[in-house]
Amino acid sequence: MADRDTYRYTMRDGNKIIKFGITDNPERREAENRAAGLGDTLRIEGPRVKNETARDWEEGKIDAFAEREGHKPRGNK
Repeated sequence: MADRDTYRYTMRDGNKIIKFGITDNPERREAENRAAGLGDTLRIEGPRVKNETARDWEEGKIDAFAEREGHKPRGNK
């Protein structure tokens, strides 16, 4: 379980998803995203997982969003 150290998150502006991402430090990442103007709330999506699993999740979420909306989320350009 020691290698399950990666959080999956969505950065949101209200209910609108601005970015899908992964991090090992949610507090720091939230501050960085806010400073960059990428939403106001970081929401953890599920439990911590292995980095490889998190990267696959992130890629899949970005691709599904782009297919559904016709563009990637603003924060994932």
